[in-house]
Order: sequence, then C-alpha cells, then structure tokens
Amino acid sequence: RALTLVGASTTTAALIRASADEDREGRAALAALARAPGAAALDTLIAALVRPSVGRSAEDALETRMRTDEASRREVITALARAIDESPGADRVARLAGSAARLALRVSTAGLEHALASALVRGGGAAVLEALGRTGAEEALVPILDALASDSPSSRSAALAGLEGLAAVHAPDGRILDPLGVAFPRLDPDEQARAVAIVGMARAERASDWLMARLDDGSRAARVAALRALHDHTPRADRLVRFLEDPDAEVRSRAALAIGASAAAAPVDDAITAQLATWLGEDAPRDRRAILLALGPIVRSAPEGAAREAARTSILAALEAGDAELADAAALAIATSHDAPLARAVLARSEGAGPVTVARALRALAGSDLDEARAFCVAHLASLDPVVASAAYATLGEIGGAAEALAIAEHVEGLRFPASAAAAFALARMARRDVPVPAAPLSTLAASHDPYVRANVALAAARLGLAELAAGPTAIDWLGVGTPPIVRAAAARWAFATRDAASLARIDALLAACAADPSQPTLARICGAPALDETAEPADLVAIDAAGRPMPGRLVALRLADASALVTYTDACGRVRLESAPAGPLSLDAPESAVIVP
Repeated sequence: RALTLVGASTTTAALIRASADEDREGRAALAALARAPGAAALDTLIAALVRPSVGRSAEDALETRMRTDEASRREVITALARAIDESPGADRVARLAGSAARLALRVSTAGLEHALASALVRGGGAAVLEALGRTGAEEALVPILDALASDSPSSRSAALAGLEGLAAVHAPDGRILDPLGVAFPRLDPDEQARAVAIVGMARAERASDWLMARLDDGSRAARVAALRALHDHTPRADRLVRFLEDPDAEVRSRAALAIGASAAAAPVDDAITAQLATWLGEDAPRDRRAILLALGPIVRSAPEGAAREAARTSILAALEAGDAELADAAALAIATSHDAPLARAVLARSEGAGPVTVARALRALAGSDLDEARAFCVAHLASLDPVVASAAYATLGEIGGAAEALAIAEHVEGLRFPASAAAAFALARMARRDVPVPAAPLSTLAASHDPYVRANVALAAARLGLAELAAGPTAIDWLGVGTPPIVRAAAARWAFATRDAASLARIDALLAACAADPSQPTLARICGAPALDETAEPADLVAIDAAGRPMPGRLVALRLADASALVTYTDACGRVRLESAPAGPLSLDAPESAVIVP
C-alpha cells in the first residue's frame, strides 16, 4: 500500500513478485503497479485480468493508468488488444473482454474494436460483443444488431449492453428501431426496460412513436422506462393523461413528469388543464401528488383564462388541505409553475405562520421572481429553526440577486451547521447564475470544519475565479492528500478554474496524482476531468430508508455533479428538488456521518 504512492521503477520487480499472491497481498501489489512505469508492470496487470481472485484489482489499476494521460491510455489499449489477439482459448478471451467491458463504463476503450471484432469472427461470445459495443466504434453496430436477432438469450442481452455502450458515446439513430421492435417481445422485463432506455437516447423521427407503443405492449418496467424516456421527446399530453389513473404509483408519477415536460415544450390544451384541476378537487380516489406534479409546469405555460385560474385554485386548495404530503406536493407545483399570482397567494398565507408553513412557503417560492419573495427569504435567514433557515438559504440560491448575496454575507459570521452549509451552497448557486457574490463571506465560511461547507466555498470560488480567499486557504491547500474526498473534489474544480502560469505546474501535478489514485475512484474521475460544465438538468430525488420507505423531514446532503452539495431537509414526501442542477450523477449523503475537517 505504501508503494502505491511511489511509482518508481526500483519497486517494480518486488511488486510483480508479490502480485502472484491470490489474496490481499496480491491485490495490494496490483494496486501499486498502477503507478509503476515500464512494460513489465503493464503486462503483469493484463495477465492478472484472467485470475478470478485478483482480476477486479487489476482492472482498477489499469483504469488508473489509463486516466493518467492519453499516451498511457493508448498503451493499455495496445497491450490489451495484443493479449486478446494472442489468447489461445475462448474462456481467456471472454475474461479479457469482460474486463474491457467493465473498464469502458469508466474510461474510453476506443482503439480496442479491431481486436474485439477479430475475436468475434473467431467465435467470441457475448462478453466480446458487449465489449465491442462499449468501444463506441461505428463498425460495432451491424454485428450487434445481428446478435439482437439471435435465439440465444445471452447474445441478446450482450447486444443490448453493446447498444448501451454505443449510445453512451454518440446518440443512436433510426437504424436501431426496427431490430429492437422485432426483438422486443422476446426480451425479459428488465431487458425491455433497457431497450426502451436505448431508444430514448435516439435522435430519430419515429422514436417518440416507438416509445408510445411500448406503453401498451411492454412490461411494467418497460412502461416506466418509456415514460421516463418520453420526458425528452415531448409527446402530446393528451396521450399520457390516462396513465395518471394507472394502478402503479411509479407509472403515475412518471406520466405526470412526462406531461410536465410536454407542457414546457408547448401549452397543454385547456380541456386537459381543466380536467386535471377538477380531478384534484374531487373526492374520488386519485393520485393527487401525481396530478400536482403535472399541474405546476402546465400552469407555467398555460395562457391566461378560466382553465389556468381553475388550476391555480385547485393547487392552493391542496396547499391548505391539512395533509402534509399533499401540501408539500402543492408547494412543489407552485415552485415549478413560476407563477406570480400563486407566489403572492403563498406569501399572503404565510404571514405570522408557524415554522412548518414557513418552510413550505420558502420551498414554494424557489421558482418566483418577485421582490417580495426575495424579501421573505431574507427575513428568515436568521431563523432559529434549522429547517426554515436552510430552506431560506436554498431558495435564495435559486432566486436571489446581488442584494441578497450581500444579505447572506451579513449572516454568515458564527452561522452553525446545517445553515452554514446551506449558505455556502446558496453563494455557489448564485455564482453559477453569474450573480456578483462578495468574497468576504466565503472567507468566513472557509474556516468551518464541515466538509460540505468547504466544498461549496471551493465551488463558489471556482465560479468567481478567486485564486485564493483573504486570510484563508487556496485551492492547493484543500487539494492535497489528507483532505476529505468531498472537499478535494471541489478543490480540484477550484484549482483547475483558477490556475495561472505561476501555479500551473504544481496544480497539474496534484490533479494528475489525484486522478491516478486507485483508492478513490470517484474523486479520481473528477480530478481527471476537473473543468466546470455548464449543462443543466433537473435534480429530483426521494430519500428512502433500507426498507425502501421515504424519509420525510430528514437532513440530507444532495451531492451534485460539480462537487457542490445542497444540505437541506426533505419535505413531507421525502423529496429534494432543484430545477436546474449541474448535469451528471447525483447522490444523497447523511451529513451527520461526514468526517470533520481539521
């Protein structure tokens, strides 16, 4: 383990000898060889891929080498291709191909396609087909589609994996629709859902119709996947309303989100808006939370008139119904509606209210552009109730401007967790929206011992282009070994965004070392690609316990793809939502288990 950080040729021979062990010593030696120079180390790692006891450790080490730089990636691909070409047996080829397929989930395997195609011709099985698809090579499509028509279930499953790999590199086109349609009835439910997700990524005129057909002839899993995929294909809302009465709760929820996406693309027919408003107010048993999910975006795009007003009335009635889950669902609908009359109604109903009502109102105002909404948030920054204070900061992150950034600056001195983390996140969100954020509150918050606070400070500094904070840390200080991964990931973004001629070499060296660290794969990926990405998508999660039950009112940290973290409380449905989050993977943490920063 100590030698993993050395990377010197003098240690290679000893590590190669130790790697022959089939237990912990062998796995540790392979991890160390990730940084060892020379062909002998690389050949040892490739040979270890076919050893079941240590193969995954060898894969992790190869991923680390591939992430070092493009030359190292090509070197690994060349060695792996040679091993596939020279392997004498089908079982050995299958093991190497399986490793290649798993590597392709984390790093590009482009360049391996010729060796895999040759192995396929020689009789390579499903593992070879899957790995071939995940190279992303255009020439992989024809053999994959051929395998999709196979009578072998394993070949069909591998073909789906190959298509998923291709789709991860570039959006598929209409050539996949007919073969997937023919194979669809022979796929099991999970495979049907995978097929639907692949078509959801296609940029083809018939993709929407193909997906709509799966709503009636597919499994439950396929129906859910189709509704999820239709979110990006904006089908007509009138074709989806019937699914709001489906017996399956997830189908109803996904249908509501797809209707909302349709409304964002074009106003929904007034008759549908009026129908949903009526359903919401009726005594008949209906999924009112799903209806509210659809009504928020519908109100946002609907023209003024009786239908829009009926929708407003029904949403406000749900807000006051006395059911906490329904009321929080109504607050979410108001936030997604961006509707000024609804926001003013919320403000009027919140005067002198208790903390539960105030926190709900703050969440409902997250889509408002009213000065009085911003003033309401500022008025609750100093609340002694952590749920209220956290919600006030989070909402200002979405709607606050320069004046509100200054208001936050006045409250950060002595601010306690979790409000301190919410304040730091609000400043980072404002910086992402190009709001002028003062540096002083970031310097104050940087003294916090909480990793989420520091991560948000680092992201804010990165967005603002601040190379260092007054009387405080620099990105290099937080990027070094020994800092919690939560902070190091954000510091990697900060260091990369603010590097200059004086710090370039040192920062590049630190990022390279971080990217080559096999002990922290997620952190290594951020260090390997530290540039800030401006693409955005909604972040909508429900916190659940080990038994799959929602956790209402739970303090959580929603970690976003840019390494920032929203520390807040879930609503009565266990939900956390951001309308425009950095695109990429999301995760929920339990903040109370975080390691305190020295």
